[in-house]
Amino acid sequence: MGPTQALNAIRKLLTLNSVTNTKNDLEAILVDAQSIESTYSQEITTDKSGANSEVIIDCPDDHRLIVHDVFLSAAGNVGEIKLDFDDDGDAGDPVARLYTSQFNRASFSNMTLKGEEGEDIEFDGNGSSDSIFVVINYIEVEVE
Repeated sequence: MGPTQALNAIRKLLTLNSVTNTKNDLEAILVDAQSIESTYSQEITTDKSGANSEVIIDCPDDHRLIVHDVFLSAAGNVGEIKLDFDDDGDAGDPVARLYTSQFNRASFSNMTLKGEEGEDIEFDGNGSSDSIFVVINYIEVEVE
């Protein structure tokens, strides 16, 4: 394929994947970043605090998790809900918190929280034994 053919192929691709705002005639390329995300969605109904905390997303040693969105909703109003990056029991950076004495749900969007290589995501109900609904949008990438 020569340079002209390559340029025409790129133009065709951009035309097929673009949109124009008819209000101001501005044009943009359509990108569906969510198509590569995985979603963890679970209602946790048992006590998962302290020694009962649980890894909810497992990450292989040669990969890293990148969290983009988190939604937490709790049926109760006691305790603190924690999501943390975790490496074999060693607490890593926090991902999200919900202080149920103040709020019963929280939504965190448009984040780019990068775990370290092999860090899982751990859930800790920290005193809450009520039902907790958890949604996490993330991608898993190879570490180079």
